[in-house]
Amino acid sequence: MAETCLVTRRPPLALLDVTARPDVWSGGLTALETVVALSPERRILLAGDAADLAGSLDAIAARGGRGVDVSHGWQPIAIDGPAARSLLERGIDLDLAPDQFAPGHGAATLCARVPVLLRAEAAGGYTLLVATSYADWLMRWLQAARAAMTRPSLSNTGISGSQR
Repeated sequence: MAETCLVTRRPPLALLDVTARPDVWSGGLTALETVVALSPERRILLAGDAADLAGSLDAIAARGGRGVDVSHGWQPIAIDGPAARSLLERGIDLDLAPDQFAPGHGAATLCARVPVLLRAEAAGGYTLLVATSYADWLMRWLQAARAAMTRPSLSNTGISGSQR
Protein backbone atom coordinates (compact mmCIF):
# COMPACT_ATOMS: atom_id res chain seq x y z
CA MET A 1 0.00 0.00 0.00
CA ALA A 2 1.26 3.46 -0.85
CA GLU A 3 2.32 5.82 1.89
CA THR A 4 -0.22 8.50 2.66
CA CYS A 5 -0.33 11.96 4.11
CA LEU A 6 -2.98 14.26 5.48
CA VAL A 7 -3.41 17.83 4.23
CA THR A 8 -5.35 20.00 6.67
CA ARG A 9 -6.25 23.66 6.62
CA ARG A 10 -5.75 25.10 10.10
CA PRO A 11 -7.19 28.17 11.84
CA PRO A 12 -5.05 31.32 11.60
CA LEU A 13 -2.04 31.47 13.94
CA ALA A 14 -1.00 34.47 16.03
CA LEU A 15 1.88 35.70 13.84
CA LEU A 16 4.11 38.77 13.96
CA ASP A 17 6.27 40.14 11.17
CA VAL A 18 9.14 41.74 13.10
CA THR A 19 12.01 43.90 11.89
CA ALA A 20 14.87 44.76 14.25
CA ARG A 21 18.60 45.39 13.99
CA PRO A 22 20.70 42.20 14.21
CA ASP A 23 22.25 43.36 17.52
CA VAL A 24 18.75 43.65 19.01
CA TRP A 25 17.94 40.06 17.96
CA SER A 26 21.13 38.76 19.55
CA GLY A 27 20.10 40.42 22.80
CA GLY A 28 17.02 38.22 23.03
CA LEU A 29 14.41 40.56 21.57
CA THR A 30 11.56 38.19 22.34
CA ALA A 31 10.89 34.72 23.67
CA LEU A 32 8.46 34.02 20.83
CA GLU A 33 9.22 31.13 18.52
CA THR A 34 10.68 32.02 15.10
CA VAL A 35 8.72 30.44 12.26
CA VAL A 36 11.16 31.63 9.61
CA ALA A 37 13.99 34.17 9.44
CA LEU A 38 13.49 36.12 6.22
CA SER A 39 16.71 38.14 6.61
CA PRO A 40 19.12 39.03 9.44
CA GLU A 41 16.72 41.83 10.44
CA ARG A 42 13.31 40.32 9.67
CA ARG A 43 11.52 37.31 11.12
CA ILE A 44 8.04 35.84 11.27
CA LEU A 45 7.31 34.94 14.90
CA LEU A 46 4.66 32.70 16.41
CA ALA A 47 2.80 33.96 19.49
CA GLY A 48 0.77 31.63 21.69
CA ASP A 49 -2.37 33.77 21.62
CA ALA A 50 -3.63 37.34 21.19
CA ALA A 51 -2.40 38.37 24.66
CA ASP A 52 1.15 37.13 23.90
CA LEU A 53 0.97 38.93 20.59
CA ALA A 54 -0.02 42.30 22.12
CA GLY A 55 2.58 42.05 24.89
CA SER A 56 5.28 41.11 22.40
CA LEU A 57 4.49 44.07 20.15
CA ASP A 58 5.03 46.39 23.14
CA ALA A 59 8.30 44.69 24.10
CA ILE A 60 9.58 44.78 20.51
CA ALA A 61 8.78 48.51 20.18
CA ALA A 62 10.54 49.22 23.51
CA ARG A 63 13.74 47.63 22.13
CA GLY A 64 13.66 49.62 18.88
CA GLY A 65 12.08 47.00 16.67
CA ARG A 66 8.91 47.14 14.59
CA GLY A 67 6.25 44.47 14.65
CA VAL A 68 3.06 43.99 12.69
CA ASP A 69 0.30 41.50 13.42
CA VAL A 70 0.03 39.40 10.25
CA SER A 71 -2.13 36.64 11.72
CA HIS A 72 -4.91 36.89 9.16
CA GLY A 73 -2.59 37.43 6.22
CA TRP A 74 -1.26 33.85 6.32
CA GLN A 75 -3.32 30.65 6.15
CA PRO A 76 -1.64 27.63 7.80
CA ILE A 77 -1.82 24.28 6.04
CA ALA A 78 -0.55 21.22 7.92
CA ILE A 79 0.89 18.29 5.98
CA ASP A 80 1.43 15.19 8.11
CA GLY A 81 2.09 11.51 7.59
CA PRO A 82 4.76 9.30 6.06
CA ALA A 83 4.34 10.77 2.57
CA ALA A 84 4.35 14.45 3.62
CA ARG A 85 7.87 15.01 2.34
CA SER A 86 7.12 13.26 -0.97
CA LEU A 87 4.04 15.43 -1.49
CA LEU A 88 5.93 18.66 -0.86
CA GLU A 89 8.79 17.60 -3.12
CA ARG A 90 6.29 17.65 -6.01
CA GLY A 91 5.95 21.43 -5.65
CA ILE A 92 9.00 22.66 -3.73
CA ASP A 93 12.59 22.74 -4.99
CA LEU A 94 14.23 22.62 -1.55
CA ASP A 95 16.12 19.61 -0.19
CA LEU A 96 13.68 18.42 2.47
CA ALA A 97 15.82 15.51 3.67
CA PRO A 98 15.73 15.46 7.49
CA ASP A 99 19.49 16.07 7.74
CA GLN A 100 19.12 19.21 5.59
CA PHE A 101 15.70 20.52 6.67
CA ALA A 102 15.35 19.33 10.26
CA PRO A 103 12.40 20.00 12.60
CA GLY A 104 12.30 23.67 13.53
CA HIS A 105 13.85 24.83 10.27
CA GLY A 106 11.91 27.24 8.13
CA ALA A 107 12.26 28.81 4.71
CA ALA A 108 10.53 31.23 2.40
CA THR A 109 10.08 29.41 -0.90
CA LEU A 110 7.60 28.56 -3.65
CA CYS A 111 5.16 25.66 -3.62
CA ALA A 112 3.54 25.05 -7.00
CA ARG A 113 4.74 28.56 -7.94
CA VAL A 114 2.94 30.12 -4.96
CA PRO A 115 5.00 32.02 -2.34
CA VAL A 116 4.90 30.18 1.00
CA LEU A 117 6.66 29.99 4.33
CA LEU A 118 7.57 26.37 5.07
CA ARG A 119 8.42 24.98 8.50
CA ALA A 120 9.45 21.43 9.41
CA GLU A 121 7.64 20.19 12.51
CA ALA A 122 8.91 17.81 15.21
CA ALA A 123 6.57 14.93 14.33
CA GLY A 124 7.93 14.71 10.76
CA GLY A 125 5.20 16.88 9.28
CA TYR A 126 5.30 20.34 7.82
CA THR A 127 3.39 23.59 8.11
CA LEU A 128 2.92 25.76 5.05
CA LEU A 129 1.92 29.38 5.56
CA VAL A 130 0.37 30.73 2.40
CA ALA A 131 -1.16 34.14 1.72
CA THR A 132 -4.89 33.86 2.36
CA SER A 133 -5.65 34.90 -1.23
CA TYR A 134 -3.82 31.79 -2.53
CA ALA A 135 -4.98 29.31 0.14
CA ASP A 136 -7.96 27.82 -1.73
CA TRP A 137 -5.95 27.28 -4.91
CA LEU A 138 -2.97 25.75 -3.08
CA MET A 139 -5.25 23.42 -1.09
CA ARG A 140 -6.76 22.15 -4.35
CA TRP A 141 -3.28 21.68 -5.82
CA LEU A 142 -2.06 19.79 -2.74
CA GLN A 143 -5.14 17.55 -2.75
CA ALA A 144 -4.73 16.80 -6.47
CA ALA A 145 -1.01 16.06 -6.01
CA ARG A 146 -1.83 13.81 -3.04
CA ALA A 147 -4.46 11.94 -5.09
CA ALA A 148 -1.95 11.48 -7.93
CA MET A 149 0.49 9.89 -5.47
CA THR A 150 -2.04 7.23 -4.47
CA ARG A 151 -3.25 6.34 -8.01
CA PRO A 152 -1.53 3.31 -9.46
CA SER A 153 0.64 4.14 -12.43
CA LEU A 154 0.20 2.23 -15.69
CA SER A 155 3.54 0.54 -15.12
CA ASN A 156 2.17 -1.02 -11.92
CA THR A 157 -1.10 -2.28 -13.42
CA GLY A 158 0.29 -5.02 -15.65
CA ILE A 159 -0.68 -3.15 -18.81
CA SER A 160 2.08 -3.32 -21.36
CA GLY A 161 3.03 -0.47 -23.66
CA SER A 162 1.24 -2.07 -26.63
CA GLN A 163 -2.03 -2.27 -24.66
CA ARG A 164 -2.09 1.41 -23.64
